[in-house]
Amino acid sequence: MEMSCNESSCGILVVLEKQGTLYMRPAAMLTKLANQFESDVVLEHKKMRANGKSLLEIIALGIGEGASFMVFTSGRDALNAIQSIKNLFKRLFIDWEVTEAIAEEYGASGKCVDENIVNSKEAEMKQKKKMVEKLEKKRVQTFVWPLTGNVNEVCLAGDFNNWNPEPMTKLENRFLATVKLDPGVYQYKFVVDGQWQVDPCSKGNAQNDFGTNNSVVLVD
Repeated sequence: MEMSCNESSCGILVVLEKQGTLYMRPAAMLTKLANQFESDVVLEHKKMRANGKSLLEIIALGIGEGASFMVFTSGRDALNAIQSIKNLFKRLFIDWEVTEAIAEEYGASGKCVDENIVNSKEAEMKQKKKMVEKLEKKRVQTFVWPLTGNVNEVCLAGDFNNWNPEPMTKLENRFLATVKLDPGVYQYKFVVDGQWQVDPCSKGNAQNDFGTNNSVVLVD
Protein backbone atom coordinates (compact mmCIF):
# COMPACT_ATOMS: atom_id res chain seq x y z
CA MET A 1 0.00 0.00 0.00
CA GLU A 2 1.72 3.15 -1.19
CA MET A 3 0.74 6.78 -1.05
CA SER A 4 0.72 9.55 -3.61
CA CYS A 5 0.24 13.24 -2.80
CA ASN A 6 0.27 16.73 -4.18
CA GLU A 7 0.01 19.99 -2.24
CA SER A 8 -3.61 19.58 -1.11
CA SER A 9 -4.67 16.00 -1.81
CA CYS A 10 -3.44 12.49 -1.17
CA GLY A 11 -4.54 9.00 -2.11
CA ILE A 12 -3.80 5.37 -1.45
CA LEU A 13 -4.81 2.20 -3.23
CA VAL A 14 -5.86 -0.51 -0.77
CA VAL A 15 -6.09 -4.24 -1.47
CA LEU A 16 -7.88 -6.27 1.17
CA GLU A 17 -6.64 -9.66 2.23
CA LYS A 18 -8.85 -12.64 1.45
CA GLN A 19 -10.28 -12.65 4.98
CA GLY A 20 -10.79 -8.88 5.19
CA THR A 21 -13.96 -6.87 4.56
CA LEU A 22 -14.77 -3.20 5.04
CA TYR A 23 -18.00 -3.69 6.93
CA MET A 24 -19.09 -2.90 10.49
CA ARG A 25 -16.07 -2.81 12.79
CA PRO A 26 -13.36 -1.71 10.34
CA ALA A 27 -15.75 0.70 8.64
CA ALA A 28 -16.69 2.23 12.00
CA MET A 29 -13.01 2.59 12.90
CA LEU A 30 -12.36 4.32 9.57
CA THR A 31 -15.21 6.81 9.96
CA LYS A 32 -14.17 7.60 13.53
CA LEU A 33 -10.62 8.29 12.36
CA ALA A 34 -11.71 10.28 9.30
CA ASN A 35 -13.85 12.58 11.44
CA GLN A 36 -10.79 13.61 13.42
CA PHE A 37 -9.47 15.55 10.41
CA GLU A 38 -10.71 18.63 8.59
CA SER A 39 -9.88 17.18 5.17
CA ASP A 40 -12.53 15.49 3.10
CA VAL A 41 -12.18 11.71 2.91
CA VAL A 42 -13.58 9.84 -0.10
CA LEU A 43 -13.62 6.11 -0.83
CA GLU A 44 -13.95 4.82 -4.38
CA HIS A 45 -14.84 1.24 -5.32
CA LYS A 46 -16.07 -0.02 -8.70
CA LYS A 47 -16.84 3.52 -9.90
CA MET A 48 -18.92 4.21 -6.78
CA ARG A 49 -17.93 6.83 -4.23
CA ALA A 50 -18.66 7.25 -0.54
CA ASN A 51 -18.00 9.85 2.11
CA GLY A 52 -15.33 8.36 4.35
CA LYS A 53 -16.93 10.06 7.35
CA SER A 54 -20.24 8.26 6.81
CA LEU A 55 -20.55 4.70 8.11
CA LEU A 56 -23.65 3.96 6.03
CA GLU A 57 -22.05 5.16 2.79
CA ILE A 58 -18.93 3.04 3.36
CA ILE A 59 -20.95 -0.09 4.08
CA ALA A 60 -23.10 0.58 1.00
CA LEU A 61 -19.99 0.24 -1.19
CA GLY A 62 -19.97 -3.49 -0.39
CA ILE A 63 -16.19 -3.84 -0.18
CA GLY A 64 -15.66 -7.55 0.46
CA GLU A 65 -12.79 -10.01 0.73
CA GLY A 66 -9.88 -9.49 -1.64
CA ALA A 67 -11.39 -6.30 -3.10
CA SER A 68 -9.46 -3.14 -3.90
CA PHE A 69 -10.52 0.45 -3.42
CA MET A 70 -9.12 3.97 -3.28
CA VAL A 71 -9.05 6.40 -0.39
CA PHE A 72 -8.63 10.09 -1.22
CA THR A 73 -8.10 12.95 1.21
CA SER A 74 -8.21 16.63 0.28
CA GLY A 75 -7.69 19.69 2.44
CA ARG A 76 -5.01 21.34 4.50
CA ASP A 77 -4.36 18.27 6.66
CA ALA A 78 -4.73 15.76 3.80
CA LEU A 79 -1.28 14.27 4.33
CA ASN A 80 -1.79 13.65 8.04
CA ALA A 81 -5.22 12.19 7.35
CA ILE A 82 -4.03 9.75 4.71
CA GLN A 83 -1.04 8.70 6.81
CA SER A 84 -3.32 7.90 9.74
CA ILE A 85 -5.74 6.00 7.50
CA LYS A 86 -2.88 4.04 5.97
CA ASN A 87 -1.63 3.05 9.42
CA LEU A 88 -5.14 1.98 10.40
CA PHE A 89 -5.42 -0.36 7.42
CA LYS A 90 -2.01 -1.82 8.13
CA ARG A 91 -3.08 -2.65 11.68
CA LEU A 92 -6.30 -4.24 10.50
CA PHE A 93 -5.90 -6.52 7.50
CA ILE A 94 -4.32 -4.84 4.50
CA ASP A 95 -1.89 -6.48 2.13
CA TRP A 96 -0.06 -3.27 1.16
CA GLU A 97 2.80 -5.04 -0.65
CA VAL A 98 0.57 -5.95 -3.60
CA THR A 99 -0.25 -2.33 -4.43
CA GLU A 100 3.21 -0.78 -4.50
CA ALA A 101 3.75 -0.94 -8.26
CA ILE A 102 0.50 0.82 -9.19
CA ALA A 103 -0.09 3.23 -6.33
CA GLU A 104 1.63 6.17 -8.05
CA GLU A 105 -0.55 5.82 -11.13
CA TYR A 106 -3.83 5.73 -9.21
CA GLY A 107 -2.90 7.43 -5.95
CA ALA A 108 -3.98 11.04 -6.51
CA SER A 109 -5.01 11.00 -10.15
CA GLY A 110 -8.73 10.66 -9.53
CA LYS A 111 -8.96 7.65 -11.84
CA CYS A 112 -11.27 4.74 -11.09
CA VAL A 113 -9.54 1.57 -10.01
CA ASP A 114 -9.78 -1.18 -12.59
CA GLU A 115 -10.11 -4.54 -10.82
CA ASN A 116 -8.51 -6.31 -13.79
CA ILE A 117 -5.41 -4.13 -13.50
CA VAL A 118 -5.13 -4.83 -9.79
CA ASN A 119 -5.58 -8.58 -10.23
CA SER A 120 -3.04 -8.65 -13.07
CA LYS A 121 -0.50 -6.67 -11.06
CA GLU A 122 -1.10 -8.85 -8.02
CA ALA A 123 -0.37 -11.99 -10.06
CA GLU A 124 2.75 -10.37 -11.54
CA MET A 125 4.09 -9.35 -8.14
CA LYS A 126 3.43 -12.79 -6.65
CA GLN A 127 5.39 -14.36 -9.52
CA LYS A 128 8.29 -11.96 -8.93
CA LYS A 129 8.17 -12.75 -5.22
CA LYS A 130 8.44 -16.46 -5.95
CA MET A 131 11.45 -15.83 -8.19
CA VAL A 132 13.14 -13.76 -5.48
CA GLU A 133 12.46 -16.44 -2.89
CA LYS A 134 13.94 -19.06 -5.21
CA LEU A 135 17.08 -16.96 -5.75
CA GLU A 136 17.43 -16.43 -2.00
CA LYS A 137 17.52 -20.20 -1.51
CA LYS A 138 20.47 -20.60 -3.89
CA ARG A 139 23.97 -21.11 -2.54
CA VAL A 140 27.19 -19.76 -4.01
CA GLN A 141 29.43 -22.72 -4.88
CA THR A 142 33.08 -22.12 -5.70
CA PHE A 143 35.03 -24.36 -8.10
CA VAL A 144 38.84 -24.20 -8.21
CA TRP A 145 41.45 -25.72 -10.49
CA PRO A 146 45.05 -25.17 -9.34
CA LEU A 147 47.33 -23.38 -11.77
CA THR A 148 50.24 -25.71 -12.48
CA GLY A 149 52.47 -26.16 -15.51
CA ASN A 150 51.56 -24.41 -18.77
CA VAL A 151 47.78 -24.55 -18.53
CA ASN A 152 46.19 -21.86 -20.70
CA GLU A 153 42.45 -22.39 -20.25
CA VAL A 154 40.17 -24.23 -17.84
CA CYS A 155 36.42 -24.52 -18.27
CA LEU A 156 33.74 -25.79 -15.93
CA ALA A 157 30.93 -28.12 -17.09
CA GLY A 158 28.28 -29.95 -15.12
CA ASP A 159 24.65 -30.94 -14.93
CA PHE A 160 23.93 -27.43 -13.60
CA ASN A 161 24.85 -25.89 -16.99
CA ASN A 162 23.83 -28.75 -19.28
CA TRP A 163 27.47 -29.82 -19.55
CA ASN A 164 28.38 -26.79 -21.63
CA PRO A 165 32.00 -25.87 -20.78
CA GLU A 166 32.20 -22.31 -19.46
CA PRO A 167 35.56 -20.54 -19.10
CA MET A 168 36.84 -20.03 -15.57
CA THR A 169 38.64 -16.92 -14.35
CA LYS A 170 42.42 -17.20 -14.36
CA LEU A 171 44.02 -15.81 -11.22
CA GLU A 172 47.60 -15.77 -9.96
CA ASN A 173 47.68 -19.38 -8.77
CA ARG A 174 44.37 -20.92 -9.78
CA PHE A 175 41.37 -20.91 -12.08
CA LEU A 176 38.15 -19.91 -10.32
CA ALA A 177 34.41 -20.11 -11.01
CA THR A 178 31.43 -19.35 -8.78
CA VAL A 179 27.94 -20.69 -9.50
CA LYS A 180 24.63 -20.10 -7.69
CA LEU A 181 22.98 -23.47 -7.09
CA ASP A 182 19.91 -24.77 -5.31
CA PRO A 183 20.67 -27.22 -2.48
CA GLY A 184 21.30 -30.68 -3.91
CA VAL A 185 23.89 -33.04 -5.40
CA TYR A 186 25.63 -32.09 -8.66
CA GLN A 187 28.10 -33.74 -11.02
CA TYR A 188 30.76 -31.78 -12.86
CA LYS A 189 34.15 -31.87 -14.59
CA PHE A 190 36.87 -29.47 -15.64
CA VAL A 191 37.99 -29.09 -19.24
CA VAL A 192 41.71 -28.34 -19.04
CA ASP A 193 43.13 -27.19 -22.37
CA GLY A 194 40.49 -29.30 -24.09
CA GLN A 195 40.91 -32.38 -21.89
CA TRP A 196 38.11 -33.49 -19.55
CA GLN A 197 39.42 -33.91 -15.99
CA VAL A 198 37.87 -34.77 -12.63
CA ASP A 199 38.40 -32.42 -9.69
CA PRO A 200 41.46 -33.64 -7.75
CA CYS A 201 40.02 -32.02 -4.63
CA SER A 202 36.53 -33.52 -4.93
CA LYS A 203 35.31 -35.63 -2.01
CA GLY A 204 33.43 -37.99 -4.29
CA ASN A 205 33.07 -39.30 -7.83
CA ALA A 206 30.30 -40.97 -9.82
CA GLN A 207 30.56 -43.08 -12.95
CA ASN A 208 29.01 -41.53 -16.05
CA ASP A 209 27.47 -43.10 -19.17
CA PHE A 210 30.86 -43.08 -20.93
CA GLY A 211 32.50 -45.36 -18.38
CA THR A 212 34.57 -42.58 -16.84
CA ASN A 213 34.06 -40.62 -13.65
CA ASN A 214 32.48 -37.27 -12.85
CA SER A 215 33.24 -35.27 -9.74
CA VAL A 216 30.40 -34.82 -7.25
CA VAL A 217 29.59 -31.86 -5.03
CA LEU A 218 26.94 -31.57 -2.32
CA VAL A 219 25.35 -28.13 -1.94
CA ASP A 220 23.48 -27.73 1.35
